[in-house]
Amino acid sequence: MGISRREGRFLGVPWASGSLPVPSAPGRASSALGARLFAKAPLTILLAAMPAPVSAVDLELELTAGGTAPLTEVLRRAEAGAGLGLQFTWGATRYLDIGARYGVGIFPQQAVDAAGNEQDPILDHSASAVLRLAIVGGDAGWLGRTGTMDGELWLDVGLGYHMIGQESCFGFDAALGYRFDVTDGLALGPLFRTNAVFGTSEGTASWVTFGLTIGYDFGTLLRAEPAPPAEPVYEP
Repeated sequence: MGISRREGRFLGVPWASGSLPVPSAPGRASSALGARLFAKAPLTILLAAMPAPVSAVDLELELTAGGTAPLTEVLRRAEAGAGLGLQFTWGATRYLDIGARYGVGIFPQQAVDAAGNEQDPILDHSASAVLRLAIVGGDAGWLGRTGTMDGELWLDVGLGYHMIGQESCFGFDAALGYRFDVTDGLALGPLFRTNAVFGTSEGTASWVTFGLTIGYDFGTLLRAEPAPPAEPVYEP
């Protein structure tokens, strides 16, 4: 004897024998909808808080000039001198720049030769890779807030090759400075840098540099101006 299959409707919902529908609770649908909205809320807030993508190109050329003061006994016969630097950086992120720097340190000597003539100054030529971090200010700043005035507080480190005197050595430097945005693309400000050159015949040579930097962001020349909106054309 076969089993017949019966079909009909139960509370307006189609059903067949053996599969009687179970009506949902009155609040179940609204609860499920609320759960979905609650799950999507963090994602919505995150997307709204994210900054707009940066379309500008950051390519900065910076010139540094200042005075130097020897620190270690390696430069004990040297006097305070001068330091010059030329640096090129590219903005990898909103607060991190990478680049290269060429620098010259000039250290006049106190010593004289046998004839009583002054010795030539000690020169340090360097070529270094540079990382710069914007701590406060700039577009965003590592601490995530702007400064109290237009500009940024920055920290950079350099690692590279030094030719000090007649010796080729490895060197490291770290600097802290503040830059003021004078005009669009042009900035200047003070800096303090410590320098160390390792492996000279007399030990580690180190000195400090106090100076002024002036830089120009050539990326301002590459930023495309937004196209004006097209005017609607009305046909007669």
